[in-house]
Amino acid sequence: MTTAFATTSLSDQFNAFLRAALWVDRDAAPLSVLSALARLDVDPWEEAAQLANLPEASACAKLAAMLMNLPGGPTMRQDLDALCARSVRLLPRPSLRQRVRD
Repeated sequence: MTTAFATTSLSDQFNAFLRAALWVDRDAAPLSVLSALARLDVDPWEEAAQLANLPEASACAKLAAMLMNLPGGPTMRQDLDALCARSVRLLPRPSLRQRVRD
């Protein structure tokens, strides 16, 4: 029971980020952050947690670097950066107090 609760709790806090649409892929289906990370063989929830603990600019840069490896994405780097910035803003941010304790 504890594991199921922890998993549910973990997924809930990252839902907005992971469900964010990035672009429409070759099959005319919207590609979410969750789908993109899964295609890169990365655990989406683990990556979301790592990104949430980074400063926003660092999280954007890391996500953009990962997404550049996916086919069918934006052809202009500035478009990819804008998509990543919009998505990263959906991540929960630890409070300053939590950062100081860690």
